[in-house]
Amino acid sequence: MDSELENKKFFFGEQAAGYFQADLPSSSGDYPYMPFRGPGHYKLTGKVASSGSAQCYYLIGNEKRHFSVSCLKATAGGGGILR
Repeated sequence: MDSELENKKFFFGEQAAGYFQADLPSSSGDYPYMPFRGPGHYKLTGKVASSGSAQCYYLIGNEKRHFSVSCLKATAGGGGILR
């Protein structure tokens, strides 16, 4: 993964769940992303389905920036939208 995409990666728990295709979340809204096909994204979708939301984070340097996910929508091309 190139450094630009590495800087847009987000996590659920300690597992990488995907990366943002545009801006990092800074307020409520819809954010396009590409999921990683692995345990992080699998657990994220399960948590949102079972409880209605999940806490994720991305890194700015060594600082975690937390955000809440209340909806995951699939889009054409294998990507999705986080809300």
